[in-house]
Order: sequence, then C-alpha cells, then structure tokens
Amino acid sequence: MEHKTYSFGDWPLPEPYLQELGRLGLLWARLETFVCNSVANLAGVQNLEEPRWYVIFTSRSFDENLQLLARLCEQQLEALPNLAPYPDVVAGLKQAQTAKVFYLNGSMRPSAYGDAVEISRVVNELTGELVHEIVQVSDISKAVLMVDQAQHDLYKLICAMERPSRIIA
Repeated sequence: MEHKTYSFGDWPLPEPYLQELGRLGLLWARLETFVCNSVANLAGVQNLEEPRWYVIFTSRSFDENLQLLARLCEQQLEALPNLAPYPDVVAGLKQAQTAKVFYLNGSMRPSAYGDAVEISRVVNELTGELVHEIVQVSDISKAVLMVDQAQHDLYKLICAMERPSRIIA
C-alpha cells in the first residue's frame, strides 16, 4: 500500500491566518463552556455532570445563556454585590461574539490583490449584497484578545478574583 504525504501549508489560507483563526475558535469554545458553567453556578447547580442538568444547561444557545446570566446576576445582586459590573461583562461578551462571528462565520479567501486575505459577508440578506474587506492577521489577533478579555471579565465577575497574570507577547 502506498503511503501519501499531504502538505497543507498555506492552504486554504496562509498559515499565520489559519493559526489565529484556530486560536480564535479554541478560545471561543472555551468561553461558551465557561458562560454555560457560570449560568449553572449562579443557578445553584452543584454538579453539571448529572445528565439532567447537563442537558438543560448545554442545550441553550450562547445568546440564551447570556440572557440567563444577566437575569441571574440581576436577581442575586443584592446578596452578591460583586455581581454589580455584570452589565459591562455581558456587553463585553456580546462584543466578543460579534468579533467571533465576523471572522469565523465569514467567507475568507486569498485576495486577488497580492498576499492579502479578504472576507466576504452579506450586508443585505434581501438582495444578497456582499461586501469584501481585506483582513490582516493583526485584526484576527485583536478578536482573539477580545474573546480572552471577555472570559477574564466573566471569571472576575463569577469568581470575584483576578486570574493570575500572564504575559502575552
């Protein structure tokens, strides 16, 4: 049997773009899980591994979990004053979601204009009108940092403590 070696270098986009998109996808998945766990925690669930609770809390969309998070924070604000910044945290989570959707749900491809990458997105669903924008790796990196900051802010809100410092170079 013949053994084939595949080279995925710079396919379907240049490697630096793929690397940042992968980082964005991974951080987003972790953030979605943390939002779900935070909602369960605020609802008083002790063990998400119990199948009934798991189904209830993991079957909701990100937007539904954000709504629950805000309601639970508002409901418990008097007893837990550390939840006071929840409106800003929820707003940051929504901004992170917008950034994630832009890069991971758009259609990226190498641009006809040199080494650039462009993203296409629908701006008018009725007419199917598209807009094409040039994307830099640094743009995706900003979205990665936005998702990371949103997770940090949620951690600080729910756990009422700072995460350990780390250097991002």
